[in-house]
Amino acid sequence: MPTFIDLLLKEISQKAPSLFRLWERQALSKEEETLFQRARDIWLAVPASPGNPSVKAFACDGSMIERSFNNGATIFIGQALLIGNAIEEKNLRVDLFRGGMERGTIDRLNSIFLKELEVSLCLENMELMEGGVLFLDGSLYSTLPHLLYPVSGGREISPPDPALDLLEKILRLLEKAEEFKVKIICLSKSSHDLLLSRKLYFKSLEDDIPEEELLKPQGEVISDSELLFRSTKEPGFSRPLMVGKMSFYPRHSALFLNFRELAKRFSPEEEKALQILEKILDSPAHGILYWRPSKEDDPIRVDFPWTFEDERIPLREIFGIFPRDVEKVFPILSQVQSFYGGPNVYNALLWQADRGVRLTKELSEIYLGVISSKLGERLKLDRSSRRFL
Repeated sequence: MPTFIDLLLKEISQKAPSLFRLWERQALSKEEETLFQRARDIWLAVPASPGNPSVKAFACDGSMIERSFNNGATIFIGQALLIGNAIEEKNLRVDLFRGGMERGTIDRLNSIFLKELEVSLCLENMELMEGGVLFLDGSLYSTLPHLLYPVSGGREISPPDPALDLLEKILRLLEKAEEFKVKIICLSKSSHDLLLSRKLYFKSLEDDIPEEELLKPQGEVISDSELLFRSTKEPGFSRPLMVGKMSFYPRHSALFLNFRELAKRFSPEEEKALQILEKILDSPAHGILYWRPSKEDDPIRVDFPWTFEDERIPLREIFGIFPRDVEKVFPILSQVQSFYGGPNVYNALLWQADRGVRLTKELSEIYLGVISSKLGERLKLDRSSRRFL
C-alpha cells in the first residue's frame, strides 16, 4: 500500500507559516494586539449562581440519514426528539429526491428538512413547556439569513417553498415562546461566525454599529472561535452582544434595503413571502455570548431571543450593541451551567436527546428494510454508497 507521509511532510513545511499563525496565541500585529486586548476586556467571570431546579427544562434535537440508490434516486430520513419533565415527543419525515437534482440543492433541503422537524415538534408542544426553558442545538439567529432565498433547482419543488416554510415556523416559534414564557436557549459546540470579532473591530464598543460600516467589504476578519482561542484561556463568558440586523450584512442586507424585491424571488408565493419577511423585521433581537466552563476548554456559544419582562427590542432597530445590564443574562447562564456535564457533555439534556434521536447505521438499515418491504422492491444503493456501507 502506498504511503503519503513524505508528501504530507512536504506540504506541512511549505504551509508552516499559515498553520502556526492559526495556533499562535500571541498577537502577530498591532491590530491583533488591540483586538485581543478588547476581547480580554469583555471576558467576564461567571457568577456563582446555581440554576433554578424548579424551572421546567426541555431539549430538542434531530438526526438524519441520506442514501442514494442505483436508480439515481436519493432518500432523506429525518427524525426529531423532544424530551424533558416526563415528556417524550417525536416526529419523523421521509423525502425522495429524483435523479438529476443538483447536489447543492439536496444538501440544502436536507438541512432545511431536519431543522423543520425540530422546530415543528417544539411548536406542537409549546403549551407543555409553558414557563420553562427549551434548549436547542445550533443557532436560530444565524439560520435566518440563509432562509431569505427560495430553494433552487426546483422544477420538482412545489409550494410551499421549504425555505419559506421553515422561516415562517421559526418566527411562529419565537412568537409562541414569548406567549407561553418559554426561554429558548440555543447552544453551539462550535461556531464560524464573526459577530463578536466584527463588533470588537469597530472603534466604539458602546455605540451601535453604523449601517455604512457593515456594508463595507469585511476584509480579513478572524472568526469568533479563533479570536477567543488565541486571546483568552480562563473560564468565563464574553460580555453579551445584542444583535439584530448585524448577521444579515453585507450579503443579505436586501431584507432591510428592499425586501419587496426579495419577496419576488418566491413567486408564486410572493404575497405570503412579503408578510413573512416583514415579520422578521419585528421579531426580537437576539443575545449572543460565549461561555468557557473551565480553563482552556472550548467556548460554547449561547444564543437566546432578547425578550425580557422589561425589554423587547425588534430586530430591525439595532445592528449590534453591548447592553449595559450584563446581569440580565445571569439566569440564562445559570441554566446553561446547571446542565453542564463536562467537556464531552456540554448540556446533559441535549446529550440525552442526541443519544435518543441518533440514526445509527443499524437503525438506518432497519428503516431502509421497512421501506423496501412496503415498496415490494429490494432497494440497492449506488456503487459509491456501497463502497462505504
